[in-house]
Amino acid sequence: MSISENVQCPGCGATSEVVSPAIQQITCPYCESIFTWDHELTKDSGKKSKLIPPHSGLNISTQVQYKNKTYSVIGRVQYGYSHSSGVTTGVWDEWYLTSGSTELWITEDSGTFSVEELVMEANEVGKLSTGDSFEFQGNSYLISETGNVLCMGTAGMLPFQILPQESYYYADAIRKESSKNEILTIEYDEDKPSFYRGFKIESSELKYEREESFLKSPKTNTVTLKCSSCGSPLKVNGKDLLTIVCDSCNTINQIDESTSISLGKSPSELGEKLSIKLASSIRLYDTDYIVTGRLYYEWSEEEDGEYETGFVFDYLLYNPEEGYLYITEENKKFTAYSPTPPPSLSMKKSFSENGTFLYESERYKFIESGSQKLIYVDGALPWVAMIDSIVQYTDAKSGSTYLSEEITLDKSENPREIEYFKGKVIPNEEILKSFPELNIGIRPVSKIPGEKFLKYFCIVLSIFFISLLFILDNSESILSEGYKQSDLLSKEVYSTPFEIQRVDETIEIKIETNVDDSWTHLGVALYNTDNVEVISGEDMGLEYYSGVDDGESWSEGSKSESIYWKIKNPGKYQIILTAFGGDAPLETTFIKIEVFKNASQTWPFLVISILWLTIPILLYLRNKLSPSSSEYGGA
Repeated sequence: MSISENVQCPGCGATSEVVSPAIQQITCPYCESIFTWDHELTKDSGKKSKLIPPHSGLNISTQVQYKNKTYSVIGRVQYGYSHSSGVTTGVWDEWYLTSGSTELWITEDSGTFSVEELVMEANEVGKLSTGDSFEFQGNSYLISETGNVLCMGTAGMLPFQILPQESYYYADAIRKESSKNEILTIEYDEDKPSFYRGFKIESSELKYEREESFLKSPKTNTVTLKCSSCGSPLKVNGKDLLTIVCDSCNTINQIDESTSISLGKSPSELGEKLSIKLASSIRLYDTDYIVTGRLYYEWSEEEDGEYETGFVFDYLLYNPEEGYLYITEENKKFTAYSPTPPPSLSMKKSFSENGTFLYESERYKFIESGSQKLIYVDGALPWVAMIDSIVQYTDAKSGSTYLSEEITLDKSENPREIEYFKGKVIPNEEILKSFPELNIGIRPVSKIPGEKFLKYFCIVLSIFFISLLFILDNSESILSEGYKQSDLLSKEVYSTPFEIQRVDETIEIKIETNVDDSWTHLGVALYNTDNVEVISGEDMGLEYYSGVDDGESWSEGSKSESIYWKIKNPGKYQIILTAFGGDAPLETTFIKIEVFKNASQTWPFLVISILWLTIPILLYLRNKLSPSSSEYGGA
């Protein structure tokens, strides 16, 4: 059932048109008075509503298409996360839409959207804390955040009554390992808890015409913000901003209802240690970003009773269309992170029990766990950053993918929020292209002109010479005999005669022995049987030693050697062998002689092939092992 009834504001008398019988509260668009309506009379609450302007382009009366249905935005509530210190650490908006009798709630939080609906029949649960797991209607959920929520203000018409500064306890939950980004919100008011179930959606799923002011400037406010300490103008880049650090005095300002509240100061000398400059305009992953915020953390880990400390930098990048991108720098390695659904078990607990961690069918190995404290911040952030705030972390890795569990503690060091992130190291080339001003001692190796052609040319030449090696090697064995070394000692031994039939025939005489940790000295000569004369002669020493030193095996020398002789005239020939000495055992040392005709010395072709092949190997290693590989190393 739909109605249309005009209701006058009890504050200024302006008329508002009520379009739904569910409406219980109205915020006057003219004087910002909040009043209730019960179909017969109106009652002024005495409260006025002041809201941080929306940045999604949504507004009261905006027509929105969602899943082929047109809705009208008729109500808005802006909530704040209330910190235990009384500081509002974040805000989000809930938009109330109607289409005839159909209602739709859209939540907008730091540039992300979700659609939620009230669960009418829900099992009661007690007060839950961050990190608790529980079952709800057959599904497993993890409590990702808890705290007190504070109503910042309202706009338009709402189906319930809520006034600025009203507060209640809430618990946000995420369905474990769900690819659909399913969420559950539990609101603890005076009655039993209320459950709202929904899922995150892309902004592109909402079709609506954005306001002209939004299209002109995606900044947080249309007013000029000033530092709460020195009064200097605050630079605003990004949206939904809650922290802006003054460039002039380094005061950390919390943004609240278009005003600023001091949260302390950030030590300026620490900012010089960060590699990437604030407000840098960069292009990363084919998207233009501006560096809106930087954070400096000190971390500590305990291992075997000893503490190790270090530091890590976080950079917040912003694009009006894509939103925020988070980059972490540690030891000159840059990693891009994005939120991911929670696993079925706590990472830290799982590692302590099982040693490894299974998430989305991937097995992760534990890297480290510890805590990190925020000691410096500058720029502008969509959350309240408080110096000395503590985050407990557990990191794991599977292949090239990192998984991180982060638990934010409140002032009493109780878990307030738990988040999970997936990350991948940004390639060197991408970082240096995006941040050319980085002075970190690492640059990509410059390409050699024609490098690709040179590599393939050398490989082809190497293959050519290896082919020649096999083509030219058509040798044929014409003699093979063996002797004991004792038979050769101090006397000449003649081999069986063999015949050479060609002029200028090259033969190979190959001598092999079984010497081991010993040596032998041989004399080898070529004897022409027809002419009864020695043509050539040569001394040959063969030795071979091996062993193990410090667990490493070694060897030196060789058990075989070849001699190449060219025979000018055909005829019958013999090989004369003589042993001159050595320390090899006489009775167990054997000498084998083998003669090949049509022999060619192919080793030069093998050497040339290796030399040509060395060039592409060196080029590959130059590019592979240089700092321009996929990750930065520590510098």
